[in-house]
Amino acid sequence: MSGLGFVHESQEAEGDNREEDREEYREAEEDRYQDFGDDDKENYFRRRYFERKRETDQIKETLSKMMFGYGDSEEPLDESVTAMEGYMNEFVLNVCKKSLAKSQRAGSS
Repeated sequence: MSGLGFVHESQEAEGDNREEDREEYREAEEDRYQDFGDDDKENYFRRRYFERKRETDQIKETLSKMMFGYGDSEEPLDESVTAMEGYMNEFVLNVCKKSLAKSQRAGSS
């Protein structure tokens, strides 16, 4: 990837879906912890937000270094790193789906 900084149309469409997924996830988490007091709930969600942000930042930093190792600029554009993150997530998800399908077929034999 050359760090051109473009985002594919499918990435933009996925962005809308990701926002909906995030909202559904947050609602599910809120339902799960409705028995907490308001302070506990707020602290829980604040902690989860920063944990996820730290994980995302670590992934993006690692991808940025990998992209440099494969010939991109030393500091690739954020849009390029975000696109690569989307491709990586899709790849890992597909590998997991295929593994699950194979294990289910093997278990039913």
